[in-house]
Amino acid sequence: MPTEVFGLPLHPLAVHMPVVLVPLLAVVIVAYVLVPKVRRHVGWLLLGLSVVAVAVVFVARASGQQLADETLAEMEGASQQIIEQQAASISNHASNGTTLLWLTLVAAPLAWLFAGFASGRLVSFLKDRSFKPLDATEAASTQRTAIMTTVGVVLVGLAVTMTYFVIRAGHTGAEMIWGA
Repeated sequence: MPTEVFGLPLHPLAVHMPVVLVPLLAVVIVAYVLVPKVRRHVGWLLLGLSVVAVAVVFVARASGQQLADETLAEMEGASQQIIEQQAASISNHASNGTTLLWLTLVAAPLAWLFAGFASGRLVSFLKDRSFKPLDATEAASTQRTAIMTTVGVVLVGLAVTMTYFVIRAGHTGAEMIWGA
């Protein structure tokens, strides 16, 4: 992975994508799960964002690790206390980024699963290997409702948690650069 873009470190540029896309994904998840009327309009956005969010968080995290390694290597002449403080700050920031990556990795397939059940096409496929929409009786099945409710609750919780961790990662990164 390149470490620079036009002479600038990649990480400060790459972090802007998750800062925008992860909260957008969270809003789309909440809308998709809680407002059935909007599902038809935001379904593809949900599926696309869930995949793109994982990719941009991965790039931000990987470029951050490279920048951290370079930053700590450049601090060779600094006092041990300063190096340890910087390493602790980097570790805290990286931990938030890693947590965010795992959250998006879990949310993406769950979003696809929920969308598959919400559209009825997944149930249809599991039942008779076709992607035809469900009839009214199949659509109101107790099992389908239970699965959608469970996955929906988990998705909304993930949406809130992802938003928290993108804010937390951004805040700890900004503190390292701009001070507290």
